[in-house]
Amino acid sequence: RILSLYNSLGYHSCMTSLSYRRDIDGLRGLSIALVLIYHAFPDYLPSGFIGVDIFFVISGYLISNILIQEIGEEKFSFFNFYQRRINRIFPALFLVLLTVFIFGWFYLTNKDYVILGKHIAGGGGFIANLILWRESGYFNPNSELKPLLHLWSLGIEEQFYILMPILLILAHKIKQGKLLVWIILAIGMSFLTGLYLTSTDLTAAFYSPLSRSWEILFGSVLAYLNQKSSLTFSHLINNILSTLGILLISLSLIFLDHSSIFPGAWPLLPVLGACLIIAAGPNSLINSRFLGNPFSVFIGLISYPLYLWHWPLLSFAKIILQPFAPTASTKIFLLILSVVLSYVTYRCVEIPLRKIKSRFGSGLELKSLILFGLVFSVSFIGLLNFFGVMHTSRLYTQAALFHIGREDDGFKLNSKYKILYREDCNFLYVNESTISPDCYLPKHKNSVFIWGDSYAQHLNSGFKNYFKDIHVSLLQVATSSCPASLPEQIKNVNKSHYCSRANNFAFKKIVEVRPNLVIIAQAKHYSVQHLKSISNELHKYGIKVLIIGPAPQWKVDLSEILLRQYILKNKAIPFKTDLGLDLDVLQIDEKLSAELGGQYISLTDVLCENGQCLTRLGEDLPEDMITIDYGHLTERASSFVVREAVAAKLEKIITLK
Repeated sequence: RILSLYNSLGYHSCMTSLSYRRDIDGLRGLSIALVLIYHAFPDYLPSGFIGVDIFFVISGYLISNILIQEIGEEKFSFFNFYQRRINRIFPALFLVLLTVFIFGWFYLTNKDYVILGKHIAGGGGFIANLILWRESGYFNPNSELKPLLHLWSLGIEEQFYILMPILLILAHKIKQGKLLVWIILAIGMSFLTGLYLTSTDLTAAFYSPLSRSWEILFGSVLAYLNQKSSLTFSHLINNILSTLGILLISLSLIFLDHSSIFPGAWPLLPVLGACLIIAAGPNSLINSRFLGNPFSVFIGLISYPLYLWHWPLLSFAKIILQPFAPTASTKIFLLILSVVLSYVTYRCVEIPLRKIKSRFGSGLELKSLILFGLVFSVSFIGLLNFFGVMHTSRLYTQAALFHIGREDDGFKLNSKYKILYREDCNFLYVNESTISPDCYLPKHKNSVFIWGDSYAQHLNSGFKNYFKDIHVSLLQVATSSCPASLPEQIKNVNKSHYCSRANNFAFKKIVEVRPNLVIIAQAKHYSVQHLKSISNELHKYGIKVLIIGPAPQWKVDLSEILLRQYILKNKAIPFKTDLGLDLDVLQIDEKLSAELGGQYISLTDVLCENGQCLTRLGEDLPEDMITIDYGHLTERASSFVVREAVAAKLEKIITLK
């Protein structure tokens, strides 16, 4: 049955005039299978993301074969090349973008629907990787809840093919016969860029085309060698090459996981593995029997629409079921559904479109023009949605009950909360020369200094309200994602990193100012020994220290839990819940309370009871919400915890007048 289905699909390859290789489609099938398993069951295959790296090599090999051949024969046309790319990429892309946009209206909150509009525009414009790169930040939503997250790789690929033909033509005209040297130099530059960015800016290393292009260029090297020598080896050598290739891919699957610092040099394993497999040719044992079998080739033939369809299905399931995760059976069903949708897309859309050859006199195909118009239209609508022209989702009214503290795009604090959280004292946005003097210079005899990460920042408004009629200077150097650390505790960390600079600056100013009290707070990754070292060091200068524990945290935004599990089910919003509650935080709080004693203040003592934590303080929503997201406190919640949990100890430390 599989064989007959495979034969019914027909062997179609983007290699055009080059000979078709079943094993390469089989390798594509392997790469997409790894990605699907990783996305659906990351705990079982935590290294499955290397499927994308394998796909980069395949893409580089196939497309570069065409480019090098056409440029060498003086037959290359930019117009024809990009028209072929439109015909290949746009049909499935349009269907997915349109479907996601429609589903988003039904199932996303207004905030997330605005973000989706930007991602649709970015996906249609092939800059999704650049948008996701810019979005990275402390308040960035869980990546699993972005239905178009996976389009980052398509962005890198198409950005590469904007420049690649130009570089190949220049290399061909300027230095004929030196093309391989130019490609190898480009590989070296891109690889070194990736190594540098991996050590300095991991997000940039992952999303930048400059740091990932070398993987595609490895495929280009293979294409060049194939054009010049046809990569012909003996049967024994071919078997050795394919065996080594599978071994390298297997090693990357064994040694890589969620904790690996990726990309760096790690992609060399799957990239070289894929290169060796392709170089082995179609007749090696592994290539012909394993990769060339009908099922592998079938998955390879639908791999592009399968890549596009599978992630939105998994992502929407996670969005709708928040805070619960989809069950294994649900995820298996969604993967099967994605295969069905991909086959229908391939069989009923892509293949029929390939048979349409209607052209204008200029050589422009009517279908290319229509496809371009369709993708441009849905991208433009997404852009309008992002800029607020038409961004009201079905859940607008209900979601507005809980929307507080953040801009509509969800990634940044709004203007009010930027002031409440003191962004002018946050080294994510300032440095030693631009930080406001109000952050570290007291105006009164008594002063309190807040030090830590964003979970220290959210206490500022509570302390400010508490001290509003009292002559106490409230100082702060608290930086997103940067727990308080002494200079010697960060000696092995990059000194130019904003966390290192923030903590060095904070410690220096604390010692200079000698506040009455230093308040230390952070999210949840506490080290008791670490905190005791800070406290002991500050005590040498006569400075008292209070450590405030983490606020309750949820696995997703609390607003999503209340919306999807209560409002949309016509249930009353509870004052307390344990749905989606991060129980690790409660356990950490118990441990810190036991080990730090009177120096420690628990926030869960006043916000939680019997394993359930407050969701709101009263009926005035959204102002009475406890959090602005999954754990950062609102203005009223901050005042509540300072008043109920901290005030008694403050009065013993500072003379309040």
